[in-house]
Amino acid sequence: MGPRPVRGRRGAVLLVLAEPPRAHEADGLVALDGKLADGGAAGDLKAAILDSMGRGRAVATHAALRASINADPARRDPTVRALAEHPTAADLPALASALETRDATTGAAALAAIRATPEGPGPLRDLIRPARRLGPGSRPALDDLAARWTGTEAPKSADFPSALAHWGRVYRDHYPDDAGLDEAAAPAKPSYTLDQPVAGVVRTGAIRSAWAARGKAVIARVRRLDCHKFADQGPGLGPDLSAISGRSRPEEIPESIVHPSKVVSDQYKSLTVATREGRVLRGMPVVTEGHKLVLLLPDGTRATVPVAEIEDRVESGVSVMPEGLLDGLTLAEVADRLALFESAPRARVEPPATGRGR
Repeated sequence: MGPRPVRGRRGAVLLVLAEPPRAHEADGLVALDGKLADGGAAGDLKAAILDSMGRGRAVATHAALRASINADPARRDPTVRALAEHPTAADLPALASALETRDATTGAAALAAIRATPEGPGPLRDLIRPARRLGPGSRPALDDLAARWTGTEAPKSADFPSALAHWGRVYRDHYPDDAGLDEAAAPAKPSYTLDQPVAGVVRTGAIRSAWAARGKAVIARVRRLDCHKFADQGPGLGPDLSAISGRSRPEEIPESIVHPSKVVSDQYKSLTVATREGRVLRGMPVVTEGHKLVLLLPDGTRATVPVAEIEDRVESGVSVMPEGLLDGLTLAEVADRLALFESAPRARVEPPATGRGR
């Protein structure tokens, strides 16, 4: 595919980023990434920087990516996906750190990228645990890595729960004194089921004493404006948060956050895409024309896939909006967030015509 003509300053920058960076350029690109705001044109440039660095193989490039995870943990998932493009042995700890991610695309990329045989029970434990959460799609990487690391043949059964049970037994045989596989990790931050924000915020009337201005800071902190729009902020790729109170009852708003896949409008359905190189991406298509497919990923970043490299694509009923977006917030912050939605001006709804006088 030949180069596509681009116009304007931003286009010129992105054209330069079409090639992997040289070793001496890595630190400068990471510094530029850190100065750019999230969302909009700047967000596109940040995604292009990571994509370009992920295609690089220089030791300095990977070192800069690993350092950026420590500097900005919130950017771990897209940075790990960049490292997973051409992983090195030094990348193993960073890749392993992403195995507990909520994002299936990042988890699958990390699983597939880890190849070195690690020491101790931790890596194998951290391989099996996320496979339980990620589901059957993680089976090939689980079998490959667990067999490689333990010298044990992968199970022949096609049943995924049987495979998980097999690797659980292998884990206990190798590490009989370690009970970590079956210990539930204690949540460091609040984790909510649906009844908690409804009972603790909506039904108690806590929204009436909440502060919408704080709610605006909350949705910015959890990066909802990377996808959604509120008033004049955000790209508007997802539903407009300014209108959510006008079309939903108060108890329905927490439900749409806690269970985002319960109701997914056709215009926001996601795609799962498999490439010929073995990458699996799930996201909402935002550009589907020409020679490329651009997906909005659950963490608000974008991934560009050349159409010629796509081996399969399947429409998914799972929302690109990740679960757990209230986790880590206090009930007061949940109330502030809902108060922000309530504060937006509501569009006037015209009553249906009755046909009289016509």
